[in-house]
Amino acid sequence: MFEMSDEAQTIKVYNFLANTKEFIGVSDCYIPPGTGLPAYCTDTKAPEATEGRVACFENDTWVLKEDYRGKTVWEKKTRKKMVIDQLGPLPETVTFMKPMSDYDVWDTDKWVKDEKAEANHIINEAENKKKMLIAIATENINTLNDALELDMATDEEKKQLVVWKKHRVELSRIDVNQAPDIDWPVI
Repeated sequence: MFEMSDEAQTIKVYNFLANTKEFIGVSDCYIPPGTGLPAYCTDTKAPEATEGRVACFENDTWVLKEDYRGKTVWEKKTRKKMVIDQLGPLPETVTFMKPMSDYDVWDTDKWVKDEKAEANHIINEAENKKKMLIAIATENINTLNDALELDMATDEEKKQLVVWKKHRVELSRIDVNQAPDIDWPVI
């Protein structure tokens, strides 16, 4: 334990960071007469850090704190990937286990696929595809109908009008609840 002296002294000190208090190294420190230790150091020897831990000087003693900085984790609620940037224990809201799909949900101690969410997503994608294909068919039908109504349609355009109308009817009959097992009609 350091004691002030009326004489100058040089002692070995263990330095630590001001914000995290983590050990950063040993140095020799010149102490003028009648003064104490400089800030952010102690003459108490720091313990050896172990894997995943770092020595920190708190309340006049060294403690080994968990250190996961730089490690990749996933948030349990959102599956969002993040990198730990602070000292201390791993927050309970994250895990080192990577989710295996976009539909995984955290279940106590592991990721479990939410089959219903995946099925709903596939159905929604099929519904969007159906709407897009019907919109394309309708756009083509409208243009070909304009040509027909204006008596400008060629024989080929008249045939195409029928093909597009049949295609739109086929699309309208698609049951998106059968996704992903849908045989999409092609033109």
